[in-house]
Amino acid sequence: MSSPRNILVGTALALVLAIPFISMATDTHKLVATAMAGASVEPAPAQTVFAAAVPRIDLPAPASATLAPETATSFATEQPTAAEQAVEPDPLTALDPADRAVAEQIRQILAAKADRFFASKNERAEVVAFYQNRYFAPLWLESGAENDRAEAIIARLKTSDSDGLDPSEYQPPNFTGFAPEVLAEAELKLTHILLTYVRHLQAGRFPYSRVSRNIELPQVAPEPADILSSVANAADVGKALDGFSPQQEPYRKLKAMLAELRGKSTAKGESARQIETIIANMERWRWYPRDLGSAHVLVNLPDFTLKVMHNGAQAWTTRIVIGKPSMPTPLLCETMKYITVNPTWHVPQSIVQNEYLPALAQDPTVLDRMGLRVSYNGGRVEITQPPVRGTHLAGFVSTSLIAFQSIITTRRTSNCLRRISARTAMAACASRIRPNMQRSSLTLRGRASIGRQSGSKACSAPRSRTFSCSRLRSGCI
Repeated sequence: MSSPRNILVGTALALVLAIPFISMATDTHKLVATAMAGASVEPAPAQTVFAAAVPRIDLPAPASATLAPETATSFATEQPTAAEQAVEPDPLTALDPADRAVAEQIRQILAAKADRFFASKNERAEVVAFYQNRYFAPLWLESGAENDRAEAIIARLKTSDSDGLDPSEYQPPNFTGFAPEVLAEAELKLTHILLTYVRHLQAGRFPYSRVSRNIELPQVAPEPADILSSVANAADVGKALDGFSPQQEPYRKLKAMLAELRGKSTAKGESARQIETIIANMERWRWYPRDLGSAHVLVNLPDFTLKVMHNGAQAWTTRIVIGKPSMPTPLLCETMKYITVNPTWHVPQSIVQNEYLPALAQDPTVLDRMGLRVSYNGGRVEITQPPVRGTHLAGFVSTSLIAFQSIITTRRTSNCLRRISARTAMAACASRIRPNMQRSSLTLRGRASIGRQSGSKACSAPRSRTFSCSRLRSGCI
């Protein structure tokens, strides 16, 4: 049995032999802990005490004990930041689960086969942009079923005949399916039908070039983005769609007359012809600008009248002469530049060649009796009629438009002008239209002011006078 002294000696010897290994572990731990700070590790005081009695054992430092600056930087940058850890919320999560599935299908259809629904490149691009801005959320669905907006659109399409359109061209899709891909296709079909309907409502069902080459009208179709945003943001879809139809009073009267004729039990043949005429005129109104201006001149060809309109009221009217069916007066809408009273009529070459020269060959005096003058310009026959008393041009007013000239006549009383060259004929233009013009006054070009021109002098000696007008719209219907 060992004595207590031997036990104490053995224990002390074991502690002395274990000191180097304890020091090594402690030094390694401190090196790793302080590597990022770049600090050197100093031995602890307790380890120095035992160094005098026990030989020092130098061990190689671990590879990770010293980190290069670039390694430390790389380690720091690899740590994810708080902003990177925060994932942006998916906007579709706020949708009903049924609408979320439809939105994903809309995204896939527009990415792969949008041309199946939208043939026009411009229309297709604007529809894709519209749905992208709303994260492809459906416009006509809510919780997998058609919403109130869709019901209002479908109801309007069914009554499109009130505007002279054909409801069979705007058959709405069926939203009764439950599969997301079926609902997504119905969504895009209704979008396409709406764009078609509004385009027909504003600009007409076909280009007017199919009717005649003698038409020069704007016929501006609405932008698809404007249609979709207007309907999407409207509290009343019906009023939003009404804004795309012609706003002129004649169109509203035609629409009311169409409803009245359809409600009557008159003879079908006569009523059908009247209805067709009204529908044709409603279509023609869609070719014109929506805003004719507060002051404009309206030429009604079938009625042989010209009306000067100001703020919706008729300021002046006169009878007019129009072209024959073989040489029709063009339909146009342009800005009137000036008005000529008692103009010299330069007979168009078509009339010279087809009418007057054959008549002159049969009777050399016929043109003199008509007050026409014949001249020759480089081998070309030109016929004019000056505004002399006793000729029908003594009471004419010529309105010169951009790229078009039209002869407009007034009635004569007692072989005299109806004071048209000064106060009477231009009173509406001077007193009513002038506030809407760019220039503050209406003057005779190269002559005295209109206010000083004598009406009686014009009756006795008609002369050609030109009045300048700015921003005065004129058109034939």
